[in-house]
Amino acid sequence: MKKIKKWQEIIFALFILIFILIILFRFAEIKEITLLIKQVNYFWFVIAIILQFAVFAALAGLYKSILFSVKDKISFFYLFKTAIAMLFVDHAMPSFSASGNVLLYYAARKAKIKKDKSALVIGLNIFINFLFFFIILIFGLSYLLITQKFDSWILFFIIVIFLICFILMNRIIWTKTGRCHFESVLSWLTHKFPKAKKRTLAILSNFYNAKKEFNKKRFFLLFFYVFLVYLFKILVITAIFLSLGYLINFGILIVGYIIATALSLASYIRIGVYEASMTLGYSIMGIPYNLALTATLLYRAVSFWLMMLIGLILFRNIIKKNK
Repeated sequence: MKKIKKWQEIIFALFILIFILIILFRFAEIKEITLLIKQVNYFWFVIAIILQFAVFAALAGLYKSILFSVKDKISFFYLFKTAIAMLFVDHAMPSFSASGNVLLYYAARKAKIKKDKSALVIGLNIFINFLFFFIILIFGLSYLLITQKFDSWILFFIIVIFLICFILMNRIIWTKTGRCHFESVLSWLTHKFPKAKKRTLAILSNFYNAKKEFNKKRFFLLFFYVFLVYLFKILVITAIFLSLGYLINFGILIVGYIIATALSLASYIRIGVYEASMTLGYSIMGIPYNLALTATLLYRAVSFWLMMLIGLILFRNIIKKNK
């Protein structure tokens, strides 16, 4: 029954993707898009692929740095493979990135990393990624406010929501009161699933135990790795636009990326939502619609579909070795 349900979710996700693509192409000129694709500069396209692998290398560096801070050794290449496999798991089992972090936890455990330190990796990974995304969100929204692309009240509302989320996350991770409240919420959410509740609370307890050993002086190093992650992601999009012969404005580039990422994070199924969000985001910012759609499709081909295929292979490899 679980396999049938999973296939139903996959079919539904593909249906959503096809439906959204039909709508997107309805307002596009197929001949112009075909011409843009035929004229792609392969040098910049290959650079985009290399930069996409650099994203996962930076993620592996982040995970390794967290584990190094608590004096555990693990192969960089193993973490690199895990980072790519996480992308596959996140989309194959939609769960607002929870499934990918679960894979990271078990990959660390199978590499003989202790439970508390494996939990520390996923906890700090979630926290510092949210922190940095919040920073670039503020940058992007400030750019929109200065250029008056959107209503200031809408931007203020978005900033307040993310600020509240950041404050709550900060309290959960660094304060005892926040921990108690978070454990209560998790207990309530998982009370119908005793086994899941037990495992979730155990991982949370392991995280707080390992956090005591974490050297806060290395937090800036973690921040640097996350900076590299987002820098490489943005450079991938830049290379894609350059492959189409278009030099995109830096502010517009970041805003389009933020819109796509924020809306896809808020969506249970990201496939299709990301494509629509990025295309509409860039077109709203003044980039020709056909160019925005073509760039989005090429970007997703590099950052998603190609990596999903590689991620599937690496995921099977990790699971096989785990057995």
